[in-house]
Amino acid sequence: ALLYNRALAEFRLRARAATDDGERGAALLNLGVAYMHFRAYDKAESEGFARAGLPAVTGVSQGTVLYYRGLCALRRGNPAAARSAFEQAQAQAGSTLDSGDGPSAASAASRMLKAIE
Repeated sequence: ALLYNRALAEFRLRARAATDDGERGAALLNLGVAYMHFRAYDKAESEGFARAGLPAVTGVSQGTVLYYRGLCALRRGNPAAARSAFEQAQAQAGSTLDSGDGPSAASAASRMLKAIE
């Protein structure tokens, strides 16, 4: 828990100090993921993912954010919001999870859509 508390503080500071939207978006994405560790899904959404604007490009991008928003919505018991986020993430063909060459967020979103049907 101590490492995640430190990570929360670090990502908040990085988001505030960011000099461009990409840096800010990446810090807020990571902030949301760190909140998910604590099962603080409302905070992950409101303080992280809802504010994390990343471009729709190949790699960690807006599709990544949308995938995590879908996961948070599921954990909060909102399947309609999850479905919407996963559908949007599915449309972001080049988006990835974890890293620029990580697994496809669009494919993961497709699997989640099938699972919640």
